[in-house]
Amino acid sequence: MRAFIPDPLHAEGGEGFIVPRPNSSAGSLVRLRDADSALNMCFATDDRGFSTDKTSTSRIETRFTLGLSADGKGTVTPARGRTIAMQTSRVDCATGSTIEQKLGSVDRDNLGEPTVADGVVQVAGQVQGRNVLTPLGASGPAIDYSFDIQWKPATSTLTASINIGSFPAFEVYARRPGGSWVPVVRQFPAGKPWMLTGDSFGLFFGRKVETVTIPGLTGKWQSPPPESRFALEFNGDRVRWSERSAVGVVLTREVALRELPNGGFRIERPNDAEVLAFLGYQPSLRAQILARSPNPSFMDILWEGDDFRGEWNGLVVTKDAKAQLKEVVQPGGRPAKSFSFVRVKE
Repeated sequence: MRAFIPDPLHAEGGEGFIVPRPNSSAGSLVRLRDADSALNMCFATDDRGFSTDKTSTSRIETRFTLGLSADGKGTVTPARGRTIAMQTSRVDCATGSTIEQKLGSVDRDNLGEPTVADGVVQVAGQVQGRNVLTPLGASGPAIDYSFDIQWKPATSTLTASINIGSFPAFEVYARRPGGSWVPVVRQFPAGKPWMLTGDSFGLFFGRKVETVTIPGLTGKWQSPPPESRFALEFNGDRVRWSERSAVGVVLTREVALRELPNGGFRIERPNDAEVLAFLGYQPSLRAQILARSPNPSFMDILWEGDDFRGEWNGLVVTKDAKAQLKEVVQPGGRPAKSFSFVRVKE
């Protein structure tokens, strides 16, 4: 979430107040009055439109990750320091030159405890920050916004209810960790800079409610050829998991999909007699392996842009010179093997 002052091209409700810097200076400025005056004050803008670029500046920015823990509880990270205020530059209205610079203040960065009900993780919060270079300093007008976020992993849907003021511009994006950003709420200025005074008291506030789909796992995915070893078909919290052996035999199981605290997912497959036979172990060796109580093999699924990679953790079995069981290394006991996955087009 970012509140930012746009360039003149995207001023909209702030037209006449957001103007190019004078004397051919680069960038633009926002002035508190829409006419030149000795009483005017001007500040540098963020000089942009909407953007997901992490290098794009804003007046205030809030970032956090909302997820589910292994025991089904809602999580928010980080626990603190989610909101930052960026540097404010006061400039000369007549020349465009910089007079002074100072970091804005974060006066409120409140986030409630996340709750989980009917598969929906929900959290609400409130943020306030201000420009400390106005004559009123720490008591001057503030940028305020509050939000209620509801995330349903099973359907990859996110609903955001946002209360925002009329100035400046505001943008909200969401993604799975490592995925592509999806626009949720975007609004250019609906009012004038001086309306921030009223925004602080809720006078010019508006509420926006949007529901978006975050690119999810639903559908068929496959690891790359020539082996095309794994195929995964996702349907809600269930996965049809197929593995192809080197000789072309295919084993298919339906397994549960579990969300991890880092925003990824895990699927598990038991190493039972059928799986060991598929892996090519002879009956006598299968019995010895089963006597060691092998843990399920598992794959962790982590987003990479619009695709994902699977971190495969399989059972490792070694034999001695007489082809007898020597060692069983449980899944996760050695480094995982990575497989990239791409969506199968129907």
